[in-house]
Amino acid sequence: MFDAKVFVVPHLKLGVHEAAQVQYFWERGLRVKVGGGMPTMGGTAPVTFAGAIALNLAEQLALGILDWTLFGIAELHIESSISVMDMRTSIHPFGRPEMTISNLMTAQISRYLGASFSGHAGLTDAKAPSVEAGAQKMMTAIPTLLAGGSLWLDAGLLSSDEIYSPVQMILDNEMLSALDHFTREFTVDDDAVGLDTILEVGPGGHYMDRQHTVDFFRSEHWQPSLWSRDMLQSWLEDGSRIDADIARDKFYDMALGNPTSPPIMPEAFEKDILQVINRAAQDM
Repeated sequence: MFDAKVFVVPHLKLGVHEAAQVQYFWERGLRVKVGGGMPTMGGTAPVTFAGAIALNLAEQLALGILDWTLFGIAELHIESSISVMDMRTSIHPFGRPEMTISNLMTAQISRYLGASFSGHAGLTDAKAPSVEAGAQKMMTAIPTLLAGGSLWLDAGLLSSDEIYSPVQMILDNEMLSALDHFTREFTVDDDAVGLDTILEVGPGGHYMDRQHTVDFFRSEHWQPSLWSRDMLQSWLEDGSRIDADIARDKFYDMALGNPTSPPIMPEAFEKDILQVINRAAQDM
């Protein structure tokens, strides 16, 4: 399995080293994906949505032609990772509404062109697991997911990809599990409706002791592992831990709680990788 990707220099320009990598692998029959330049509105792209999206579209179409010419890939896929340049600090933030708006506008264009679409979303500028991190991730993830049908998200990242947090990765896993349930297709048929059960229970009754509930609740209801499942009194009695506290404890349990756990990577495979790294370091 071979999977590699380089990115253009914003905008519409492939750097010398990246171009050499594409050529090297192309000559050996291997495909290298070429990604867009992540436009910065007011920096490397026009400050307006219309201008930035038009420039990104031109670049994506050019990359599609490159894929077709070099590798025979005839399917057009359009990506969007457009954000603003913060005019006070000059950063390229990931957790702003402009990124979501750009994703939605690009998704509409992709649908019109008959192209597939993916948008950069579910990320944050927050420096630690926090309310800010969760709000920004959800603000960009949900609209993009609904508009595009797919979501480009790197779990565990904070501070515009400067920080990797295992605690945040556990929190993101919970969020992705909820989003997966949110976008499911649910069956509507006679069994799911359960008309016989409704008639049996009647007005004012409950469904807790019904076989219909037993048969369906696990598949119909999402089961959280971090998000709160109790009321205030029992939460206070259980230590008043919020989601980040639970995720942190879970990480420590996984990392330190079972020293006899087998390594994720086989030792022989790790040695092979280290040899490749050492040879590359000697050639530098």
